[in-house]
Amino acid sequence: MKNIYLWVLAIILVSTIACNSSKEKTRINEKLVISANLPFEGIWSRSFELGKDSIAHVYYRVWKDSIQYEMQGPLKVKYIMHKDTFISNDNRWVGKLNDVSYVIFLKNITKDSIVLFKKEVKNKSEAIQMNFPSKEEKSHFSSWNTYYKKNK
Repeated sequence: MKNIYLWVLAIILVSTIACNSSKEKTRINEKLVISANLPFEGIWSRSFELGKDSIAHVYYRVWKDSIQYEMQGPLKVKYIMHKDTFISNDNRWVGKLNDVSYVIFLKNITKDSIVLFKKEVKNKSEAIQMNFPSKEEKSHFSSWNTYYKKNK
C-alpha cells in the first residue's frame, strides 16, 4: 500500500513539473512574433577612432535574407551573415556566418539611425531565449553603437 502512495506521489510530481515546463515554453513562444519584413533594411554606418590617427568605418548592409558587415580602415573585415529568424516584437535578428550563430538586437530604429548590438551565441535557441541586453552590456564584438543611414 505504501508503494502505491509513493507511485501516485511520483506521478503527481512529474506531471506538475512537465506542466510547468510546458507553460514556460508556451510563454517563450507567445512572445515571439516572427516576421519576414525588416524595419531596418538599408545601409547603416558609423566611424570611430581605432587608434591614434586611425579611423575605422563600419557598414551594415541589411537585406531581407542577410546582413553584410564591412569594416574599412587599418583593420579590414568583410563577411555576410545569413538570416534564420527575425523576431519583430523586440527587433531580434538571428543568423549564421558559416556554422557560427549570431544575434543582433536593434533599438531606437528611426529613418535616419539605429542602435545595434551584436553577439555570438551557441545556437538559435540561445539567441531566442536570451534577455534583451542592458544598455551597459558589451560583447566580444561590440557594445551598443549608433549607426546612421547611408544613401546609396
